Amino acid sequence: MMNYKKIFYVGLFLLAGCQSTPQQAFNDPGGDVGLVFFREKNFSASLKDAEVFVDGVQVCAIPNGGNCRSSTTAGKHTLKIDATFTVGYFSKSYVFESGKTYRFNISADNTQLVAGLAGGGIGYAVGGDIGGLVGVTAAEVGAYEVNKNDTSVSNGVFKMESLDN
Repeated sequence: MMNYKKIFYVGLFLLAGCQSTPQQAFNDPGGDVGLVFFREKNFSASLKDAEVFVDGVQVCAIPNGGNCRSSTTAGKHTLKIDATFTVGYFSKSYVFESGKTYRFNISADNTQLVAGLAGGGIGYAVGGDIGGLVGVTAAEVGAYEVNKNDTSVSNGVFKMESLDN
């Protein structure tokens, strides 16, 4: 006999992954340095918006396959990519020159996804649905703890690279 509850939830998950999130309005720090962020379309992180911060101020939340433009002043600034209800983040400082535009590509960092799936599978085998949830959480926290001292600060759901080296 098929377990219709599981099939329903898998279908709901797949359907949710196809939905697009309307882009919200956020602060634009202003300045003559252009910042353009492109987010790759990727199934593994499709349910999370990539939240972009400049010096701790959120400038946008980019849906799967979306993009965002912002600006800042010349000088050294820290860019951070995060996602709500996740462990870890990506952060890096850049020095920007006046009058230039800088482009960045944001993609899913599947390290935590793989750890979460493995932990969830083991947890489910040992303790059913609750065990699976505990296994996913423990594995993701474990992946975060292992990588939290990484000097690149790339231990979150997303990673980012400059397209203008």
